[in-house]
Amino acid sequence: MTISIVLANNPSAYTGPGTNTYVLELGSQVVVIDPGPIMPDHMENVAAAVGEREVGGVLVTHHHPDHAPAAESLASRFAAPTSAGVLFTMLAAAGLSATWLFRKARILAIFDDLD
Repeated sequence: MTISIVLANNPSAYTGPGTNTYVLELGSQVVVIDPGPIMPDHMENVAAAVGEREVGGVLVTHHHPDHAPAAESLASRFAAPTSAGVLFTMLAAAGLSATWLFRKARILAIFDDLD
């Protein structure tokens, strides 16, 4: 498992140096976590971090304006779903059920099912 961090250029008292977007590699796919604000440069940097790999999903951990707005645009660009259940399934298949990320994805997947 490899995690790349893409920092958005939106520093503030709220975001610190900027919003972190995570590109999590699991096998042949990646998941984009907290895609960030709609900023063309940031979205291009996320796409560069993804490269030619398939995006298995775009996940938003919470709906703050620095984490969620780019989700739909990036999901559309990569033809990827936006469910936490995708990440949950990928982590389980990779044998990572003992990780903090798995526990958080499981909770988020439950809330996805309630929507």
